[in-house]
Amino acid sequence: PRLQRHARKRPPRQSLTTAPLTLDLTLDFPLPADLHPQHQRELIEGPVRGCRLYREGSFVLHGSAIRVCHACISIVGASGHGKSTLAAVLCARGGKLVSDGMTPVDLTNRTVQPGPPRTKLSAESIGLLGRNVDELERIHPTSEKFYVPVEGVGEHGDVELSAVICVDE
Repeated sequence: PRLQRHARKRPPRQSLTTAPLTLDLTLDFPLPADLHPQHQRELIEGPVRGCRLYREGSFVLHGSAIRVCHACISIVGASGHGKSTLAAVLCARGGKLVSDGMTPVDLTNRTVQPGPPRTKLSAESIGLLGRNVDELERIHPTSEKFYVPVEGVGEHGDVELSAVICVDE
C-alpha cells in the first residue's frame, strides 16, 4: 500500500517572550571513588552528552535514528518499548544506524548528528537477532543490556531527518 501524508492544521504561533531561552549547565560534583569506569562512561555518554547537545542547540529525542532507503527515520517512545531492538533489526536488514538512545536534531535544517555505530540491547533482543551475548560487552557490571555493534552511517556529517515514528506498547 502507498503511504499518504496527512496534513494537520497547526495552531498559530504565539510568542511567550522575546528573550532567547538558554541553559547554563555546570557539573561541579565529584564522582564517587568507587564508581565503576563503565558507569562513568554511561553517565558521560548519556545524560551529560544529552545536556551538552541541548545546550549547543540540538533538540534531543529519546530514541534511535536509522537510514533506510535514503531516508532517515527516528524511532521514539518510552523506555523498554523496543526502539533499539527495532533499529538493530532494520540494520540487520540493510539499514544504517545514525544514532541510538538519543537523537540530536538540528531544527534549523532538520538534520541528525550521527552517534557511535552500536545499540544497547537485552539478551532476549540479542537472541532474536541470532547473536550470542558471550561475544558482547555488558554496558556496566550490573546492567541487563549489552553493547551491540551494528552498521552505521559513519561520521561524515549530519543526516537529514525524514520522519519520526513513535512506538507504543
